[in-house]
Amino acid sequence: MTFMTHARKASDPTQPVGVQFVALRSCVEHFSPFGFTATLDHLAGRAGVRRGRWTSEQIAMAVDELVRERQQRDAYLATWDERRRALKRAGRRDVTPDERRDREAMPWLTWPKDKVPARRVWRPTPPPDDAFPFRPAQQRDYQRVRAAMPAAWLDWKGSFDVRLYDDWLRIPTRIYNPPPEPARLARLSTQQAIMLHCLYTRHHDGHIRQDHLRHLLDVDEPWVAPYVVALIGEYVVEIVTDISDGLAAIDTPGSWQRRRYGRFASDNRTYVELVRQRVWSYWREYYVGQFSRPPGGASPRPEYPGFSLVRALEAAAADRT
Repeated sequence: MTFMTHARKASDPTQPVGVQFVALRSCVEHFSPFGFTATLDHLAGRAGVRRGRWTSEQIAMAVDELVRERQQRDAYLATWDERRRALKRAGRRDVTPDERRDREAMPWLTWPKDKVPARRVWRPTPPPDDAFPFRPAQQRDYQRVRAAMPAAWLDWKGSFDVRLYDDWLRIPTRIYNPPPEPARLARLSTQQAIMLHCLYTRHHDGHIRQDHLRHLLDVDEPWVAPYVVALIGEYVVEIVTDISDGLAAIDTPGSWQRRRYGRFASDNRTYVELVRQRVWSYWREYYVGQFSRPPGGASPRPEYPGFSLVRALEAAAADRT
């Protein structure tokens, strides 16, 4: 869809806030003067968004500002192109360095120009090309784990990047390895076995994901958190319920669950927001008749467990601000 199609959806107050926010993100994907993350952060600041929780009015405000800047850009480029055509007709076809610098400086932009470098330095340590599903110090253990896994019948599908302290983890979206034989699993160390359980939470079979998740919910290791959080934003409610039961202490100040998961959520606010949007989407698609939206209030239906988990993550992250 076009930028303006997304903009109209994002500005429509009859749409759910989650749908509006996804449309806003799509607008920023089309047009982001500072780069995606920095542009979205700038819009959030101008709209007065707190802790990543957008309202319908704030989304509409951000879209209006984005549309105005895009119109300014389009008007400038139309003038620039007309000037270039005139120069070509006059016989000068090459763009001079001054003309190129003028265009790259975005003179049409009315936002503070001191934010322009943010598109280059917003992530001072971007994910390296050789990022893998665990921390660099775990590389040798990871090789042992992969050797214990039967060969996949399909290549691993996709990946997503998350921060863990000063490291980046590149976690597979789906894996297609059959479960290992118990004898192979028994040859792994305790840490290696936990790593294997983490990887199998990305399995294409939901039953296998659930079986391996149950080995992780009481593990106090920072690199386990992203694997558990990813499952909150998926569509199997039985798995989400297991997580809700297993992370009961995340609401308890000072607990290791609140500390571990709060640190991960604090370092990956954009990713947690994506998980929140997925929770809303899957609830609306599959569970709206079985579970209520937050807050449950007087509804006879229980609240969908993904909502309370995301609230707990956001509250735990707020402890660190």
